Amino acid sequence: GMAGGGVNEDAIEQTAITVSLKCPITQQAIRLPARGRDCKHIQCFDLENFLIMNSRKASWSCPVCKKPAEIRNLEVDELIWGIINEKPKVDEVMITPNAQWSPTPTIDVKKEPDDAIGMPIKRCRTDDYQN
Repeated sequence: GMAGGGVNEDAIEQTAITVSLKCPITQQAIRLPARGRDCKHIQCFDLENFLIMNSRKASWSCPVCKKPAEIRNLEVDELIWGIINEKPKVDEVMITPNAQWSPTPTIDVKKEPDDAIGMPIKRCRTDDYQN
């Protein structure tokens, strides 16, 4: 536990994790986010894709961590399900330990216009990020 003191915001930032909303099986958007009961990760796969994949070649192992994920041991992740239902226009989100989430900025260099006029550019020195 944390003794005394307030919550260190830097600590929260560092423990936020990035989760993809794309299915690792098809790289398409996850519709029903599922995981095996033994999985230790937050990353989900799409339940329907998983069932289709195993109907063709029954391995019943998690596409993320390769642990056994038999049909009776599959679970839907309600947090990710809730995020998906808010239809964020991003491929991945950041989730903090207290289940707050935010879209991760997706920067596709090719799509960005040559002149980013009127774009809010927040500059800060790179050494701000060094510990």
